[in-house]
This record gives sequence, structure tokens and C-alpha cells, in this order.
Amino acid sequence: TTPIVVDGIMYISTPYNRVVALDPTTGKEVWVFQLPAGNPSTRGVEYWAGDAQTPPQIVFGSSNARLYSLDAKTGVPNEKFGDRGSIDLNTPEILQGLPGSNSLSSPPLMYKNLIITGGRTQENPPQGPAGDVRAWDIHTGKLVWTRDLAVEMESPKGWFGRACAPLVTGELVLVQVGGRWRGQP
Repeated sequence: TTPIVVDGIMYISTPYNRVVALDPTTGKEVWVFQLPAGNPSTRGVEYWAGDAQTPPQIVFGSSNARLYSLDAKTGVPNEKFGDRGSIDLNTPEILQGLPGSNSLSSPPLMYKNLIITGGRTQENPPQGPAGDVRAWDIHTGKLVWTRDLAVEMESPKGWFGRACAPLVTGELVLVQVGGRWRGQP
């Protein structure tokens, strides 16, 4: 995992169902958030500086397809975000009635008040959940937009669009993609 340090606090995800805030000079825990199930994103967390409506947040996904928003100072889930601080990434339009899960192994990306997520879908069986790029409102957890790369790129035979680790530059979202099937089961 890759820790981040903001305003003298280190934030790190662990393989032990926890996200931890530490003093980076002493290693002393500032707060610990224990996930009720699953592990946090194995590659880290994201920080959002906050605004007049919502204080600074730590956002991350989990291995069981949840997206979390925690108060950066206390580690307490943001009660106004989704269902008491988290949302389910396994929505019907992503699962398409197929087996599998759309978890996050990389941290999401913040752009203004949007949490931008890719999707970690299974590689086998090849027919499974979509790995669409989606944006969620940091204040409410509501879905703002979805981009189906297989359709937008007019990919042959429906292959394309397992989106991982988005990156924002200016007003442009850049996305790494891998193969997945978007055809009929």
C-alpha cells in the first residue's frame, strides 16, 4: 500500500481490515477505522480537502465492493455519505445479472466534489460485471455519472473497459483499461 501524508498525518490502508491515521514521526495512532467486512483498497486511500458543506475526508474502496468516506480528523464515517458512510459499488447496471464483484484495489480519485472510481472486475470467467468509470458526489454518495468505455470506444465484440486507477489532469480524466466482456451472457 502507498501511504499519503497530509497536514502532518499519515493515512494508510492495511491488509487487516483497517484504515489508520498515524503521526508519521512517532508512529502513534491518531485514529483507526475497522471495516465491518472486507479489506480496504490494497494500493492506498485518497484525501479530499473538504468545503463549507463537508469537512476533509479520507475516501477508499474495499475488497467487498464498498466505497467509504471518513472524516480525516476523526476517522468517523460521514453519516451523510450513502448508507452511514459507505455505498455499495455492486449496482444492478454494473453486475448485469452476472456473477462477480466490482471492488476497488486502487484508491479512487477526487476531482472537485466527485469521487471517481474505476472497477476491479474478475478476469475469469470472462463474462462478468462491467468495469465502468463512475463519479460519486462526496457529500451524499449519489452516483453523478457513469462512462461505459466499451460503448464509448465502439470496441469490437464488446471487449474493453476494465477501468483501473483513474488520473485527472486539468479537466480530463485518464483511465487505464483492460479487457472485459460486455456482450450477452
